[in-house]
Parts: sequence; structure tokens; C-alpha cells
Amino acid sequence: MRFVALISLAAVVLALCATPVAAQAPVQTPDAAEQLPRRVWLGAVFDSRQLKIDDPTPPSLKISDVVAGGTAAQAGIRAGDVVLAINDTPVNQWTDIAPLLRLARTDQAGFVTVRRDDKPLRLAVTWVSTPLETVPGATVRYSSVQSPRGYALRTIIAAPNRPASDTRRLPAFLYVQGLGCATIDRPSMTGLPDVELPRELAAEGFVTLRVDKPGTGDSLGPPCDQITFAEELDDYRAAFDKLASLPEVDPSRVYIFGYSFGGVFAPFIAEGKDVAGIAVYGTHARTWLEYELENTRRQMTVLGESPATVSERLQHVGAFQSMLLLRKMTPAEIFAERPDLKFEAPLMDDTHQYGRHARFFHELQERNIAEAWQNLESLNVLALHGEYDWVSSPEDAELIARIATNGKGEGEMQSLPGLDHGMTRHNSLTESVTNFARGEWTSIVTNTLLNWTDRTYRPPARKPLPPEVKP
Repeated sequence: MRFVALISLAAVVLALCATPVAAQAPVQTPDAAEQLPRRVWLGAVFDSRQLKIDDPTPPSLKISDVVAGGTAAQAGIRAGDVVLAINDTPVNQWTDIAPLLRLARTDQAGFVTVRRDDKPLRLAVTWVSTPLETVPGATVRYSSVQSPRGYALRTIIAAPNRPASDTRRLPAFLYVQGLGCATIDRPSMTGLPDVELPRELAAEGFVTLRVDKPGTGDSLGPPCDQITFAEELDDYRAAFDKLASLPEVDPSRVYIFGYSFGGVFAPFIAEGKDVAGIAVYGTHARTWLEYELENTRRQMTVLGESPATVSERLQHVGAFQSMLLLRKMTPAEIFAERPDLKFEAPLMDDTHQYGRHARFFHELQERNIAEAWQNLESLNVLALHGEYDWVSSPEDAELIARIATNGKGEGEMQSLPGLDHGMTRHNSLTESVTNFARGEWTSIVTNTLLNWTDRTYRPPARKPLPPEVKP
């Protein structure tokens, strides 16, 4: 039986990590007081055009671009090569590469095996350190935050440049990324929400902070694909506290921006915190089981599948996800009990779905996301959805805005014309499917956020002067 492999808020990372055009980034010096060792840098961009929404097989590791100054360029790796092994360990998809690169060290010798002209080629390399990000008009600081579980997580802070005489405290955004276990520290990339939006906000006068998940980028700790929802949430809450405590930040004007699945974390991060407002893009507010079923129907409809085929697929997805989410089983346990449900998909194995452990989704299903939004009283909330975003639904954005308004806050939903889930612009829905996350990057999301913060900011009331005491 043929089933369509659908893209979720988690699996979207397959496209977003490979799509952008790479550009060499100038090197800076990390914050010496909180320095974490820099990981090594392959300096290759994989061809995301191989990602097909109706193909369950992972895209091959064919290189579409080699970045000047990276390990690949120095070793003579070329566009068109297909990576077969890192330091003689075979790799099948890009998620196999990151753990192997974490074992390598800058200036060490190693090997990258590629297929060129249908023949394997083992190339000697000297591993190069990942460059550091720069933002025009802002200063970037590579720092860290301590996880409540004791390990250091990489933070990237961008603060607007200004004269020494300007001592105002500035508004700030905590940027919360999507569900995938990919680093947000990608200075050589362009056209990614994780990269472009924080850069643009910093250039417009906001301090921004991003934090890498455990086991990704320079962050220490357990592998990201082993942590739970609660563990990841605690790390974001620690990052929020660090941002609010920075001397250049106005603690009364700290916002949260949740991209994709980051929008699920957003209301939980805000619990008990002094948050000026929350903005989200392309997220959901209902249970994960509801999302899986709705996402299946929406995407298969976009693909032009017949109603009968959609219903058949929903029976399959409903049975599988119910066992995973409600009975708290792993994929291996499900397939052992129901061999008829077995299927293959990228980032899936005996214990993982979309690259995250099954227990992550077990906990996620138990989380009442709508209630988390409801518990945030009198809060400014902006829920954004792209016109051509078929990975999330406008109904969830409308629900979030409605909950915020009922809580006596200012809830607002906006649909942004032409944008897909990756915030890139297309001329049609069809184009957004065939060219997913490879459209034109614009500043429409940044401009919408700036307009929203300007309209909704209410400066704190000044305390009245004490009554004059007459002698």
C-alpha cells in the first residue's frame, strides 16, 4: 500500500536546514568569560530539492554548494559530490553527520568519503572551526546559559550598536526555534527564519537571544533526540531569565517569539514570567493527535489526493498515532503489535518520530496547550500564519488570538500574504509546494512584529510624587 509521507512541524527541518544559499561569514571572537568550544564546520550545503513531499525516503547527501573557508572547500570537495562517510563512519542522511562532527576537533586530521563520477573517493581533511555570526548594525556575543540540569547551552545574543552616551535599556526578543534537533548557529546560511528574523530584529533596535538545544551546535548535555518536553522547556525558561537579566535589556519589555513548534513552548515559557507579549508563527494550539490528523488531511488535499485516498490514510495515521500518543508506545512496539501499520519515513526509527524520542510526544500529548494560553491573563499576543503555509493551519492562529482576547489581553491574528511555513514568499500555493522553503525571503514578518510592538506597548505608569510636606 502506498502512503504519502507528510511534513509536520517537526519534519520541516529536513527542508529548512538544506535550503539556503551559503555565504562566508566573517570571524569574531567569542565572549571569553563564557566560552564553549566551537564545533567543527563541514561548510557544505545539501540539495533540498531532493526533498519530495510524496517520497518517504530520506534525501541523499548530495552537495549543492561548498562554502569558501570551510573544511569541504579546503579538502577539494565539490558541488555534486554525495557524502558517504565522515571519518570512515557511513552516513545516510544529514542527521547522521552532526553527531560525527561533534566528535571531531578543530585542526585535527580526518577523512570525508564522497561519491564522485559513480566512484567512492576518500579525501583527507583538516577540520575547520565553525565561523561566528555577524549582524550589520549589531554586536553578536557568543555566550552560554546554565541548564537547570547542570550543563552549558550555547546562546547567541545580538544587541544593536549605539553610542556610549546612549544608556537606555532596550526591548528584547527570545527566539524559540522549531522541533527539530538542528543547531540554530548557522552563520553561513541565509533565508532561514532562525537566522534572518533575529538579525533583522537586532538591526531594528531589539536585543535578541537564541539558545541551542542540548547536544546541538556547541551546547553540552545529552543528545537532543533523547530529551523530554519538560527538559527542553526548562532550558528555554532559563534562557528567558538570562535575557531579562542582561544590563542592556529593559526587563519590562521582553517578548517571546515562537516559530513553528516553538510557538507550542511559548505560553509554557511565559508562566510566572514578566513577559511583555508573545508572537508566534505557524504553530498549533490543539492536541498533537488532532494536529497529526488535520495535517494529514490538509496536505493530502493540497497534493490533489482523492477523498477516498485521504480517508484511507487517516485510518492508518489515526491508528498509529493513537497507539503512540494515547497508549504511550514506541514505533517498534506499534509495528510489532500491528505489522499492517508499518511504514518508513525520514527521521523515524524504533524509538523516534520526526527525530524526537517517543516519550517526547507522550508528554506533549498530555500537555493542554490551550489551557497554557488561557492561563496567561492580560497579555498581548500576535498569532501569525502564512497564506501558503500548509504545515500549520490558520484556525490554530485564530484560536490562540481568541483565547488571549478572552483572557482580557489583546489577541490578534494576521495572515501574511504569499508566505510559506519557512517564511519565504511564493506566487501561488502550487509554487509553495514544489519549491517549499525556497521562495523569496522578505522582511514582512519583522515589519509586522515591529508594528505590533509599537501599537501594543504601554509604558509603565509613573508613580505619583509623594505629597508635599509643609513645615
